Amino acid sequence: MPGHLIVRSANGTHLAHAHGMPTEGSALRFTLTLPELGRYLAWAQYATGGRLVTRPFTMEVDR
Repeated sequence: MPGHLIVRSANGTHLAHAHGMPTEGSALRFTLTLPELGRYLAWAQYATGGRLVTRPFTMEVDR
């Protein structure tokens, strides 16, 4: 796997995991269907330059 994505709803009700798909260049594409609108906490993990990187971020799903 070139990358992993873990997504959890802010209230902790939903948890999802997706594997990254390589794209042109160095980008990764993740496809994930979330069950409801709201705020989600996410962590992307990938390897680069011989090291493992984990990046947290928050996203708001509004449609």
